[in-house]
Amino acid sequence: MKVLVVGGNFAGSTAAMEIKRKLGKAVEVMLIDRNPDFIYIPSLIWVPIGRREIDDIVVPRDKVLAKKRRTFCT
Repeated sequence: MKVLVVGGNFAGSTAAMEIKRKLGKAVEVMLIDRNPDFIYIPSLIWVPIGRREIDDIVVPRDKVLAKKRRTFCT
């Protein structure tokens, strides 16, 4: 079975991870998002005042999903 998840913020990323976790080898999960990076939006408020750097709140989706055997596509 193949599952396509469109949108990779909190809901989409969580859905992709949980579907694969629950169904295991019975499913191939692909996540599609227009941005290759996950940006932790709640921490964006700290970037302009220097409490965080943008690199602190950005995670490359493909590396995270590959470790969990999910596929990412932009």
